[in-house]
Amino acid sequence: MSSWQQAGSGDLPGSACLQASFRSGNNALGGPWEYSLGAVGGSTFTGQFAWGGSGTQLESGNVSVDLKVPPNGGSSNLSSWSVDGATTLSFGGKSYNSIQKIGIQVQIDGNVSPETCEWTSLAITFYDSNNTPSSVDTSTHLPNMSGSGISGSDFWIAIPDSGFTAVRAEVSGQIHLNAGSNKPGTAALVGNIYIWTDSCA
Repeated sequence: MSSWQQAGSGDLPGSACLQASFRSGNNALGGPWEYSLGAVGGSTFTGQFAWGGSGTQLESGNVSVDLKVPPNGGSSNLSSWSVDGATTLSFGGKSYNSIQKIGIQVQIDGNVSPETCEWTSLAITFYDSNNTPSSVDTSTHLPNMSGSGISGSDFWIAIPDSGFTAVRAEVSGQIHLNAGSNKPGTAALVGNIYIWTDSCA
């Protein structure tokens, strides 16, 4: 079983290779983006998604998401990121030999009240070159932030078993965003998935 632990001082997002993100955006199929995929500090592809709610409220309910690195056992530098049936984003990043770790982060900026940004279910699985899986037990903690007028983040790290060379990984589950009766800013509610590989660790 691969490990699951709170991020430490050495788990710097800026040192990761790949980043898949979701955020409040403008909660509409146009304008600012709601999800993205790309290189950390580099080129990024974006997508549009209407989370839900009426008036100034944002209430997404449980939204299914899925990140595959690489998808379907394909090219080792390709990844795909999908949000509940919206257009799947694909990105070809740096070639690598192994995946070192995966970071799962949610954050809120305190500009809306009440607010929630959370994973309501989360599955993380690493695979070796023989397609042998190594699952992560995330039942001990699902990254979440919730409250009124608070700011901060909740950041956790998945690491493959010692001696297990991960060449592929999948992160899937459901996320929930809520901004009560206050319209949030485009980046008021944010979630990030970071991938570290041997080419950028």
